[in-house]
Amino acid sequence: NWIDTMGHAEGIMQFRWQRVSAPITDDAGPTAHLVDAADIASELPDFAEQKVTPEQWSERIAARRRAFARRMRS
Repeated sequence: NWIDTMGHAEGIMQFRWQRVSAPITDDAGPTAHLVDAADIASELPDFAEQKVTPEQWSERIAARRRAFARRMRS
């Protein structure tokens, strides 16, 4: 998964596990690493199939913002 900061310099990441049959250890937890933009295609096995146009990306972000705004109004 990607994290789009939408212009924010700081934030919170939260992870959730469901239907876990064994205790979660530090070794089983999530990991993250920073990747240079030039290396993204080689780091992601399905990069070519998942690639979107700038227009498609803009619509995804707009949809997220609309959904967030709806949640904040409720």
